[in-house]
Amino acid sequence: MWDWRIRTPEGEDRGRHDYFEEDILGQATMVEAMIDWMEDDARATPLSLDKALADFEIVMGMYQSIIHGKTIEFPLQPEPDILGKVRERLQ
Repeated sequence: MWDWRIRTPEGEDRGRHDYFEEDILGQATMVEAMIDWMEDDARATPLSLDKALADFEIVMGMYQSIIHGKTIEFPLQPEPDILGKVRERLQ
């Protein structure tokens, strides 16, 4: 990812970021973690699909908590149009 953009009620901001050139140690650590995982399934990296899906469920739970104003139970029962509902709630 080389370009970034963020939109806020105040407007839009954008820029460029060369992640490979500006985060050499982070890239090297990620590659080492992936190699370790390929060599030993028990050493799963934080970049695994299972962990990413768990993180995604937590974020969706936070959104549902915003909508309903209460603690959300897991496993999550996703709602349709969750981002639209969050926008409505925050206005």
